[in-house]
Amino acid sequence: MSREAVDKHVSKCVIKALVNASLFGIDSHGVNLFKHYVECIEFGRIKPNNEPSFESRGAVITCNGNNTFSHYAANKLISRLDKISSELGVAFGSIVNTDHIAAVGIHGFNAFLPGKMILAFTNADALANSPDGLSTIFGTNPISLVYRNTKEELLYIDLATTKFSMNRVKNHRREDKKLPQGVARDASREITTNPHHAKTLEPIGGHKGFALAFLVEMLTSGVNARTPSHSITPMYSSDLSLERDLTHSFIVVDPSFFVANNLPGQDPFSVIESIRQSLSSEQVELSPGKKEANTYKVRSKEGIPVLDEIYEGWKELGFRNG
Repeated sequence: MSREAVDKHVSKCVIKALVNASLFGIDSHGVNLFKHYVECIEFGRIKPNNEPSFESRGAVITCNGNNTFSHYAANKLISRLDKISSELGVAFGSIVNTDHIAAVGIHGFNAFLPGKMILAFTNADALANSPDGLSTIFGTNPISLVYRNTKEELLYIDLATTKFSMNRVKNHRREDKKLPQGVARDASREITTNPHHAKTLEPIGGHKGFALAFLVEMLTSGVNARTPSHSITPMYSSDLSLERDLTHSFIVVDPSFFVANNLPGQDPFSVIESIRQSLSSEQVELSPGKKEANTYKVRSKEGIPVLDEIYEGWKELGFRNG
């Protein structure tokens, strides 16, 4: 194992991504991952002080993460995409040669680009079942969209193309809590509610979720001709010295380039508000971004809840560091 001090700019990006994910209530991709990331540094999977490199052509940027933290590479990539989108209206960029990116939508939130839409996608090791449950082809392959206006009103969409993520299953294992029916299968490919037996995950919407995962795969490994989900080294059940080569893609859109948005009082949030006005107060609270914003307010005051097992892992890290 090796241990090195992580550059403060890199660590800030990682910590901000994990803490804000937990503040949003995305516990499966928040501070729970801290110990795993430290171990990835120690065993060599992540080289935190490697600097990412960039190649641009038109409105497209390719970032080679060089096995640094993808959180840091995303921060630098989105900044570049922001500038291009201000010039051309739309910019597309991908990060290759990196590991897990945590909650992919949180990077659009952390970028803080009022008035810009930020879409994000990532592939991952194959855990998602085909609709017949007989094989695993794709990862959880999430889709996200983040948009806030100058008033800091937020639309936050971040969803896996599976009903559960494996990190969420791990949270159920820690609590010894049953899984909902129909979210996972065991080693025999039978549906299970036992989190300790869960090996693979069910797609959302059957064939439709499977198709969405395919769409994400094409926008990540597909356009970049990189490692597809079915060939990516597993996140957990593998040698932590092995690199994984996930692909993360981001699209930044400047809505002001669209003619209608130059009319007085017209912007994407006028559409969002018109939709919310047609909903009941209870339905509005279920709209994307509302739950996350409410959880953020509560946890910012009361703190982030941490399971005993996670806390013991942090103590172990502190013991090793001592």
